[in-house]
Amino acid sequence: MATSRGIAAFKIDTTGFAKASKDLKGAGPQFRMQMAAGLKEAMQPVLSSAQSHASWSTRIPKTIKISATQSGVSIKAGGAKAPHAAAFENEGNQGSFRHPVFGNLNLWVAQEARPFIHPAITANVDGAMLEKVIAAMDAVFKEAGFI
Repeated sequence: MATSRGIAAFKIDTTGFAKASKDLKGAGPQFRMQMAAGLKEAMQPVLSSAQSHASWSTRIPKTIKISATQSGVSIKAGGAKAPHAAAFENEGNQGSFRHPVFGNLNLWVAQEARPFIHPAITANVDGAMLEKVIAAMDAVFKEAGFI
């Protein structure tokens, strides 16, 4: 789990598939786009679950997005529209986080964390999801002529 500038994020890194990724890059942009679309589709249950886990907020669920490249899939939340998302995600940990009251650096309070991305991943990254990822990769590699 990574956080920066109010963004909570989790990435599944597939750079271990370096040769396949390099071959796919050489095959053309349509195959890279098809791979990204397949990976994003496989992550839809995680997206829905994360939005459900964050339903206590009116802003956070709308900012949860999936992005995919040939080297991985990311799920992120927050940014300018919900800068509090990363704090509430708390790197996937229960417990609390501290913050100043209305920007007063002399008065800090603890607030309960409410992770939403990590529980969604824990609940949805399973054999069925991995099978969808492998099926998406197989389809692209077959169409590109690698297998």
